[in-house]
Amino acid sequence: MQNIEVGQQLWAVTIHGRDSFVTVTKVGRKWIHAKGLARDQKIDASTLEIIVDGYGNRGQCYLSKEKWEDEQERLTAWSDFRDEIRNLYKMPDDMSVNRINDARRILGIA
Repeated sequence: MQNIEVGQQLWAVTIHGRDSFVTVTKVGRKWIHAKGLARDQKIDASTLEIIVDGYGNRGQCYLSKEKWEDEQERLTAWSDFRDEIRNLYKMPDDMSVNRINDARRILGIA
């Protein structure tokens, strides 16, 4: 669980693309409430997911806009990497078994 305090601003990214800062108004053991979210929305204190009862996850909060931007950069880099690997139809000539196994270890799939 994150150490969230009343008055703290979080970056909220909703499924509707209405990204904005929200201000924490109440912190409980399980839920966080914030000004700037719809009345029926609350934030899961352990995951920072924006939840609407009966509808589930409606978005995600981040400790800062920069943290969200960093995560987007990481996700984009991973997606690009996966696409590049998937589009390799021929193994590079200098690719040895050791290098393949090293890559697998780095990715945690060895």
